[in-house]
Amino acid sequence: DLLPKQHFTQPPPRYTEATLVKTLEENGIGRPSTYAQTLSTVQDRGYAELEQRRFKPTDLGFIVNDKLVQHFPNVVDVHFTAGVEEKLDEVEEGKQLWTKVLRDWYDPFSADVTRAKTEMEKVEPVETEFDCPTCNAKMMKRRGRFGEFLACSNYPDCKTSMNLSSDGQPESNVPEVSEYSCPKSGLPLVRKKGRFGEYFECVDSEGVKITYKVGANGEPVEKAPLPQIEGLDPNEKRTCEKCGKPMTIRASRRGAFWGCTGYPKCRNLVPIEGAKVIMPEAELTEFPCPLCAKPLAKRSGRFGPFLSCSGYPECKTIVKLSKDGEPIFPTAEEIEEKRAAAAKAPVKKAPAKAAAKKPAAAKKAPAKKPVAKKKAASSTRKVTKVAA
Repeated sequence: DLLPKQHFTQPPPRYTEATLVKTLEENGIGRPSTYAQTLSTVQDRGYAELEQRRFKPTDLGFIVNDKLVQHFPNVVDVHFTAGVEEKLDEVEEGKQLWTKVLRDWYDPFSADVTRAKTEMEKVEPVETEFDCPTCNAKMMKRRGRFGEFLACSNYPDCKTSMNLSSDGQPESNVPEVSEYSCPKSGLPLVRKKGRFGEYFECVDSEGVKITYKVGANGEPVEKAPLPQIEGLDPNEKRTCEKCGKPMTIRASRRGAFWGCTGYPKCRNLVPIEGAKVIMPEAELTEFPCPLCAKPLAKRSGRFGPFLSCSGYPECKTIVKLSKDGEPIFPTAEEIEEKRAAAAKAPVKKAPAKAAAKKPAAAKKAPAKKPVAKKKAASSTRKVTKVAA
């Protein structure tokens, strides 16, 4: 019997976290310790987003994938990572030289990078329905290193730009005066948005900027205490020799130095001799270390606050913090892997003390070998020749 039914071919189902990890295992890509980082990276960079527990690629993900497949086909390949793992195992077993493995990969990759710099097409901006608040021209949607934003189509004559909200609506870049006041200067705090998120700022009567972080409830929170520097002349001022801008005193674990205020365009720095840097003590928290159970300490790094074990350097555990300030602890499998790696790590032994040198024994003269007496054959021959 003929049934009048219509059937459309269905695309394969999208990956979930479990099916994606299973596919990575089947193709030999990565290791169990890298799967969680892979799943978080594709979401943090905006390549994919979870919808109903399934990964849905974003427009940025499609663009990046198309560009990489077009210009780096050898690297963006399912079997590339598995092949590299096998070659590294052969290097460890002594079957291949690491220099040859690195050279075989780097030479074609370097040629692809050089070619992509000239042949890769730029992503063209998309015109939107929003008008520029400065010149009434159309705003163009562009992509930057921190995501999508709107820029005026009359650039560079008009340099107006606006951020985009999560729902695709333009956000005003005009700072918002908050209801809070600066506890140091008493002036109202202005809420701004920078490359690392929102923050509060005020400028005192001397022109010094005072900034605060935005707390979980939207209130201003003081930043971590800065290192203290001893042995400085408070009246000393310095001008950058390269760009002419004023320099400011900065501190790191390596010591104090003068840094140019034109950073990152000008990276000039001058070490300060004789200055002593006192690093602030870390704030202990109530959370125990997942490896050694010692309390975790709250610290600040270049990418924001994080938690690290107070037993450093014996325990080097690091726990990331979420946007709400809550710790993101590793899974039980990751903890067991770290414990196994720590158990296999060689223990550094203290260098042994040099043993006292023994006095060199007197060298004995080598015994002379008895010289065998030569037979007088030659003289006999001579006599025989003369007699003849």
